Amino acid sequence: MIIVIALGIPFGLLAGRFRGSLLDRFLMGSTFVGMSLPEFWVAMMLILGFSVHLGWFPVSGYIWPAESIPGWLAAIVLPSIALAIDQLALVARLVRDSVISTARMPWVTSLRARGLSDLSVVGLHQFKSAAVTSITVLGNSFAGFLTAAVVVEMVFNIPGFGWLTVQAALQRDYPLLQGAVLIAAAGYVLVNLVVDALYAVIDPRIRARGA
Repeated sequence: MIIVIALGIPFGLLAGRFRGSLLDRFLMGSTFVGMSLPEFWVAMMLILGFSVHLGWFPVSGYIWPAESIPGWLAAIVLPSIALAIDQLALVARLVRDSVISTARMPWVTSLRARGLSDLSVVGLHQFKSAAVTSITVLGNSFAGFLTAAVVVEMVFNIPGFGWLTVQAALQRDYPLLQGAVLIAAAGYVLVNLVVDALYAVIDPRIRARGA
């Protein structure tokens, strides 16, 4: 999720600001590819490139933070990237569309007439308009993250929540499976409650309507 926010939003802002440029075409082409690739294939290519050939990260396995912080970070980098690419691409495209759709709004023209820089107009004011859509996507994508985590954890041999759910299903451990489903459902509800709360923080109009 951190990777999605840290990269998806800036990529979308840049592509929207420089619409039609070579940068825009490159970023949107990359997002199209990112949305088309299945997580298991991305995970295997990351292992092949960064673990087998370059040796920068471990091929598989997991190290607990209590054992080694650097080892833990190295173990989660590739799985995190494999999980994030699809949603990162989606968020970038949505933010770009929002920036383009608001570029000719009267309030944007007014801000530019006041002498505000592109960085301020796009990165602050237009971003707020795009943030509501982005947060909605991130909230709805929580279920997708859980589903993809099952595949990614199996590829990287990580004993996580998805791996536990699969093992419970294979071993017909129904109480454990029911507990996993219940936790996933509760997490989905909690994430969407947080999303609803963030709406009011980002957009004052929502607070005004709710008052």
